[in-house]
Amino acid sequence: MANIIKNSNKANKKKQPKRRRLLLVGVVLLTVVLITAAVWYFLSNKQPSDRDRADGGAFVQTEEEKQLDEIRNSIMVDGDVDKAGAALEEAIEQAESDVQKADFYSQRAVALISKDDVTEADRRQALDDALAAYELDSSPGNARLIQTIAKELGEDALADEYGQIVAESIANTPSTEMKVKDQKGGQ
Repeated sequence: MANIIKNSNKANKKKQPKRRRLLLVGVVLLTVVLITAAVWYFLSNKQPSDRDRADGGAFVQTEEEKQLDEIRNSIMVDGDVDKAGAALEEAIEQAESDVQKADFYSQRAVALISKDDVTEADRRQALDDALAAYELDSSPGNARLIQTIAKELGEDALADEYGQIVAESIANTPSTEMKVKDQKGGQ
């Protein structure tokens, strides 16, 4: 009889790990199902943003963004600066603010002087575009662009004039003023 009880105890001990394993598998499966249900719930209740399309969530581009993409593709992918110049001309005409126009003028100037076979006429047009950009938005970046193009054209007086504007804008930047004073010994 004692032998039967021993065999019975051994059988129960063998069944316990199987039960534990089954219980563990059940808990893991339940957890996976609950996580999947929670993710599905949150994703299905997501409110579309104002930039999402109804046809699949792609971004809606404004006309200006489309123009800029076309210009970038013309320059970067195609290497077609003339096509980019035409697109920038159209963008300049359609720009709603002076800052946008200035940005398009400066982009066209950069595109012109970035050509592999840049000519004197390209540099002259680039300088005219950079001057137009500075007239609309007298930022240090536009002044620096004029300085660079004027140097390439050998117009040292113009390059020095706009170089001085760049230097003054840098000197008037608060963080730069502090650095300059610190270097001069706090004077």
